Amino acid sequence: MAEFRSLAEYLDELAKKSDPGNECIVTVGHEEVFRHRAGYADAESKKPIAGDELYYMWSVSKVATSAAFMTLVESGAVSLDDPVSKYIPEFGSMKRFSDGGYVPVRTEMTLYHLITMTSGLSYDSDFAALAAMKKDPENHCFTLDVARATGSKILSFEPGQAWLYGLSHDIIAAVCEVASGMRFSDLVKAKVFDPLGMKDSTFHPIPEEDKARMATQYRYDWDRKIRVRTNNTNGFIFGDEYESGGAGLVSTASDCSLLAEALANGGEGRNGVRILKKETVDDMRRNRLTPELITSKGFREFHYLKGYGYGLGVRVMINPHGIRDGYAVPGEFGWDGAAGAVLIADPVNKVSLFYVRHMLEGETALEDLRKRMYEGLFEAGIIEKKEY
Repeated sequence: MAEFRSLAEYLDELAKKSDPGNECIVTVGHEEVFRHRAGYADAESKKPIAGDELYYMWSVSKVATSAAFMTLVESGAVSLDDPVSKYIPEFGSMKRFSDGGYVPVRTEMTLYHLITMTSGLSYDSDFAALAAMKKDPENHCFTLDVARATGSKILSFEPGQAWLYGLSHDIIAAVCEVASGMRFSDLVKAKVFDPLGMKDSTFHPIPEEDKARMATQYRYDWDRKIRVRTNNTNGFIFGDEYESGGAGLVSTASDCSLLAEALANGGEGRNGVRILKKETVDDMRRNRLTPELITSKGFREFHYLKGYGYGLGVRVMINPHGIRDGYAVPGEFGWDGAAGAVLIADPVNKVSLFYVRHMLEGETALEDLRKRMYEGLFEAGIIEKKEY
């Protein structure tokens, strides 16, 4: 559509300047109103983006994990107030850093702490128990085994005391296994992927026949201002049986757009199948961070989240006047990935955006994508610009 020219030009510019290639999809209700591809799935061979490429979604995985987890909350299989040790006993005697030493925690970690990233778990995966597992060629690093090992990890703070990006969603995946009696990948497939028609999404190692569809992954070298080809691996998939709830999703632009669309429509997919109640989605997108937690070091490090708080596994827009572009809707939510993927769901206007590229350490695109998406929607008369 001509009204989305600014968004299309921005995507073309990214592909020329930094992205090897990208794809972006915008939906309103259950209708796709914009789709654009730019650049290459493999820059060296000039293989163009075709639309069926598989990508490591990295931390966009957290949105799918949170949705699957919330199906268990909704059914009563788990409660946010449950201690993590109810499912993984090794979490019953954790310690935290204190004055150069370690002391037992006074507050037992709960599922609420995990889903809100206030657990105290960092992203350091080199602690002794996990390092030993990763080095052992006979250890396949099953998801629950890794979670049990993580019970020995020293927390950065008392649970609930601060916000810190870390392994929380990986532990949620293990809790899902215990609570459901299913392998995590099977649970997400049954509760999220299959109902929405996400046929190309998996948390399990990519089938051999699909590996040729992987878009080449790059890393941006800011010193030399060039993109560097990587070996197409994901360091947070710790072993060949590990399913990382925080970073292990492999999927396509089309599939992840279906997830974003369902969340923007209160849990209902394009095919009419509901994965979550509207009330559950509203609960996910309610900010859970106090002003003190939002201004804490851990959250401030995500500089592009100005105006956002954090809900149940997702960023949540709470202060549109606190961001520079003015194009923001309270309650809009989602998350982003290390290789550049961006998921936006706006249930107020039933609008979603999904953007994907395959380049680590590149430019953060959330603010520009959001602004240009809303500009296009306003210009097309699809939604009305409002003051919030």
